[in-house]
Order: sequence, then C-alpha cells, then structure tokens
Amino acid sequence: MKEEMREEISKMKKEYGDIRAQLKKEYSDMRVQLLAEMRAELASPLGQPRNPPQPTPLCKESCDVSPQYTSSTVNANYELFSDDALQCLVALGKMYTLGSTIHHETITTNMIRVVVVDVRVANARVPVPTQEVQIVGQAPGNFILWPIRLSRAIVKEVEAHGEANVNESLQISSQSPQLPQHTILEKLGGLAVKISLSPIEIQMPPEVTNKTFSLSFFICQRHIFDILSGTDMLCISVLQLWLLYLHQLSIERKNDHIYGFIDPVVIQEVGNKSEEVQKYLLEAFEKGKKEVYLAPYLQQGHWQLLLILPQQFLVVLLCSLHRKPHTLAIKSTLISVVKAYSRLQGTHIGSRNKLKFIAPTCSRQTGSFESGYYVMRHMQKIISANVVDSWNLIFDDTSPMEQHVIKDVREEWAAFLLTVYR
Repeated sequence: MKEEMREEISKMKKEYGDIRAQLKKEYSDMRVQLLAEMRAELASPLGQPRNPPQPTPLCKESCDVSPQYTSSTVNANYELFSDDALQCLVALGKMYTLGSTIHHETITTNMIRVVVVDVRVANARVPVPTQEVQIVGQAPGNFILWPIRLSRAIVKEVEAHGEANVNESLQISSQSPQLPQHTILEKLGGLAVKISLSPIEIQMPPEVTNKTFSLSFFICQRHIFDILSGTDMLCISVLQLWLLYLHQLSIERKNDHIYGFIDPVVIQEVGNKSEEVQKYLLEAFEKGKKEVYLAPYLQQGHWQLLLILPQQFLVVLLCSLHRKPHTLAIKSTLISVVKAYSRLQGTHIGSRNKLKFIAPTCSRQTGSFESGYYVMRHMQKIISANVVDSWNLIFDDTSPMEQHVIKDVREEWAAFLLTVYR
C-alpha cells in the first residue's frame, strides 16, 4: 500500500511539474496577447483620448452631457467627476472587472476600476492618485481607481423610432452604491486572474470515488479558461471537481447509497495497466456497494459516460458520438471485474449472468469539444431524477444539447469551485 502511494505521489509530482511548465508558457503568451489587445483598443479611434478645445466643465448636478462634448464614438460607460466642491465632469472612462485587486491593493466596494478614454479637464487631479497618474491628462492607458460617488453610469438607449442614440446618465447614490452585478462566470474570470500560476489544490475524499485513501487534484488557470470559453475540450481535473459536486448533490438528494463514482484518472485509456484498473474497480465495488457507478471515461480524446451496475450485470454507454460498446477499450476489463466481483459475492455465474452492454439513444454533439459537458449533464440528470433503470426510456432523444444547458453546467461548475475555494 505504501509503495502504491509513493508511486502515485511521484506520478502526481511529475504531472504537476509538467503542468507548471506549460502554464508558465501559456500565461506568458496570454499576457502578451492581453497587453497587445489593450494597447490596440486604447490606440483605436474608439479609445483614443481627446482634448476638445477648452470646453466649459460640466458639474455633477447638471443635466446630461451636452452633445457637443460627448461623441457617440467614444467607447466609455462612465462619467468621472472631480473630487472638489464643484464636482465637475473631468473625463469619460471605461470600467473593467478584472478581479478584486489593483496595484496589489484590494478594490473596496466604494471604488471602481477604470481606464480614462476621453479627457475633458487635463489638469484636474484624479481622486486616487498613483505614482504614474496624478492628473487626468496622465490617466489614459492606465488602470486607476475612481470613487463610485464621483461617477455616473452612461446608459445608451435607442429612441422609439430608432433614429438616434441618446446618452442618459444615471447618478449612483453615494449613500447606497450599486456596483455592477457580476455573473458567476465573471467571478470565475476574476479567480483565474487571482490564482495566476498557483493551482488550486482540492482534496478528493476516498468515499467519493470509493478509494481506500484520499488524493489531491489541482484546478489550474488553464482549466478555468476552458470553462470560461465554453469551446474547449475539458480535462480530467474539471470532471473530477464535477464528481465532488455530484457527490454532495447525491447526499442532499439522499440517494448517495445508490450512486457511486469512478475516478476517471484511474480508468482512462492512456497510462493505465489493465491489472491496475481491475484492482481499483474491484475494490471500489466491494467498498462502495452501490447500485450504479458513474464513470466518466476518456478514450481517444473523447469523453463518454459508463454506468456500471455490477449487481445487474449491466453496463450502459452514453456517447455523444453514438459509438457502440464494442469500441470500448475497457470492455474486456469490465467483463473480468464484474465476473470477479460476482464470485466474491457468492453469485452463481451462468449464461444469464453474462455482462450485458447497452447504448441508449442519447443527445448527439455537433461540434468537436462538447463531450465533457454532455457527460457532466447526463450524470447530473441521472442523480437529480433518481434513475436506476429504464435507460432506453429516459435517453431517447438524439437532439444536441442546447447552448443554455451547457452554459448552466459551466455556471454550476464555476459556482461550486468558488465555494470550494473560499
């Protein structure tokens, strides 16, 4: 047992080292790309600072910004006012939600992060000066803080006949500041920026995947980016976190005695010997004693879901490419494991107890990356509906999953990670 743990730990250390090296390169490339995009935006006609010839400053208490000073081409969403008795309009800015810190300082709830895109009073002092920026004229191209009480959101509305755009400024009350409501995925993006090259280590309790000891797995910045984009193939760690979420869901549903989970790392096609997979599955069946084992299975870069019911001598394959059971590389291993488990249980193995494989008609993916989301959704659906049989009746629709369903899965994964990280 100790030797197995040493080998497992050694293997994880090597994988972690490889991940760090890859993430370092990806982070460097991403940083270069982000800086290039920001420079391009700020240099474009939409983001280029403008200094109109000495306009009369407008005060915060005045009406909407005069059309002669506000161009519809300025890419701004906030009016910014001076921190003095007059509280005059000194700039237009664009707010960014890129995490909870700026210049290594936490952004408090009464501040917003902005980039000035239109200078109105170049020599006006900024409310929160930095080493690089003391006056508004120095602000373009820099992230700075601006108090909410000295800002007003610009809302662009189209008139009833669609003839023109009108800018209406909605003043934000200093007594009850209203920050923009961040979506779950926006919060996840903030977490991605925060962790940078420091992966989140998560403990997988042994009872989740029916092991005899707990192991750690890591959620890296790259994994979060995969969820944020929604157009990338999902890695094993993303599915492992989902199993942890589903385990808690089954406890809440009071059906955790019915459903067990199989660790996708141990049974994946690449890097595992058949004997090791058989040993793990046999121990999982003996330890868990569940009716249904949900096993996300990665084969040839494609996720499939195996539902293993050892007491019923049945394996259900849910594949979003509609592959048949005979294509499973793990098929002979499953046959051997269920046969060995039946013998240990004292079950007579006859012709009727031969392991049966079925592949119900399930949703078919249209792209090349969605298989992980299909597997995640199928597992959630099974546990939520407390399904243990009648698979052909439950899965009988080949229609691809709608985008809002996949988005729901992404958001639930994000919400769970944010909960775990706290």
